[in-house]
Amino acid sequence: IVIERQLAPLLADAKPFFGGNSKLTLAEVLTASFVIRLYTYAKPGVDLFPQEAIEKIGKIGNWQKWADALHVHESVVGIYVEEDVVIGIRRKLAKLAAEQKAN
Repeated sequence: IVIERQLAPLLADAKPFFGGNSKLTLAEVLTASFVIRLYTYAKPGVDLFPQEAIEKIGKIGNWQKWADALHVHESVVGIYVEEDVVIGIRRKLAKLAAEQKAN
């Protein structure tokens, strides 16, 4: 698993953010929206990403500690409206499916 082998070691000194920082870094700015979406997509009822994958990465201590910090940071989640994100991705997936069916 890429997260375990390549990303988690980079988070070993996270306090709670990349490079031992107590404040968000460019690493979080570039990745936080992706990370919180993965967790959203795996929620029961949403089921757009395998729950088993989230459970597996949740056992990677460095990763999960960092992901937890992202999930509660106001700058990351302040404008994140989970329901809108899910509706938006479902619409995009439906559009893609319709386009593929038409072709």
